[in-house]
Amino acid sequence: MNSGLIRAALIASCCIGMVAVSAGEMPGASPMPLAECKSGYCLLHSKGEALVYRGVANFDEAGTGTTGLLYPAPNAVGLVAAVLTHGLLVGSAKQEQRKKIQAEADKVLLPYLRAIGEIGYEQLWSLAISRLPSDAKVRWAIDNSDLGSDSAIESNLVISMTQDQSSLVLDNTIVFRKGGGREKRDHLSTVRVISPAHIEAKPEDYWTKNSGEQLISTSADLIADSLQVAIRDFEALKSTPDNSPFKTIRYKEGEAEKFERAQVLSDECNRVLIRSLNGALMLVPLARRVSGDSGDAHCHQPDTKPHITSSLP
Repeated sequence: MNSGLIRAALIASCCIGMVAVSAGEMPGASPMPLAECKSGYCLLHSKGEALVYRGVANFDEAGTGTTGLLYPAPNAVGLVAAVLTHGLLVGSAKQEQRKKIQAEADKVLLPYLRAIGEIGYEQLWSLAISRLPSDAKVRWAIDNSDLGSDSAIESNLVISMTQDQSSLVLDNTIVFRKGGGREKRDHLSTVRVISPAHIEAKPEDYWTKNSGEQLISTSADLIADSLQVAIRDFEALKSTPDNSPFKTIRYKEGEAEKFERAQVLSDECNRVLIRSLNGALMLVPLARRVSGDSGDAHCHQPDTKPHITSSLP
């Protein structure tokens, strides 16, 4: 990527608040025709899809300072109009604040624009699928004909970097379409996966060395984990729903400690799979490491990475 393209990517990042990796930038992946994908799960791949990277943003302050506006209301009709106008203005102001907050958060990606720009979209998906357990039965298909498989999967994901540059956070919305029609949606899973924190004196060196090896590998791991979690959740619909109690879960997002009220579905390798109150699935690092544990490095070895197991069948 030449210097002119890098500057263009930098400007685009600051203006639109994200960095997108276009499909097919690098060779190395060969999606199969849907006619050859007749069993298991077919991940639909459409031309022009893009993978988005951005910075983790805190929107807690969005909308503050916009609720004290007063409008004259001579009668009931005028009052309703004033309230509606006020609501529209507040909503617009909040949206603008969110855009500014996200644009500021995206500045964390500035040292990584070159590495992100060189990630191949198809290469990354191919690597992610190769890291799934064999029983996941996920194959990558070109969306150019009628579906003949048991279920189709559509994935819409965003990968974010924490502001301390120690972790990546994946948000993936996965739609299952059983029997093949795009107009039929059988199940939707919202999955968040947070990578373990890597505290480095120079995080840029960690993520970008060897042509962005860690950035690519961690991104592929998060995608694979999100697909595995979503598939197991989809298959669990055939059994009795989980009725375990909700607890306050402490987990790590980078170096920050977060809290979530959720059901615990799985707990292994210092990560916990939980279902939040709104039904979203989250695979997150525990806030406190269990003594005597072998560590996450062992869990992510290609030959030893465990399946997500628990109350999900």
